[in-house]
Amino acid sequence: MDIKKIAELARMNLTDVETKRFEVEISGVLQNFKDIQVIDTENIPSADDVSGLKNVMREDVAMNNTLADPKELLKNAKTHNGYVKVSAVFAEETVS
Repeated sequence: MDIKKIAELARMNLTDVETKRFEVEISGVLQNFKDIQVIDTENIPSADDVSGLKNVMREDVAMNNTLADPKELLKNAKTHNGYVKVSAVFAEETVS
């Protein structure tokens, strides 16, 4: 496994000692996954729904005519050439 390449992609500067340590640790983790893959789970029920609860949220449906008219909302807004005029949110910075 190319730990140095992985570290480079993650923008990590690893020492040689750290590289060797991570190589051992990551190899161990990958071996654990290999060990798990051989376990027979054919008769094991799925654990993705352990609570038994169902979705209690309502369906997301657009509700027409419940919002204010856009013209009504914009009647007090300052405009310039048909656009809403707002205060500046970015300050001009000088690089020194």
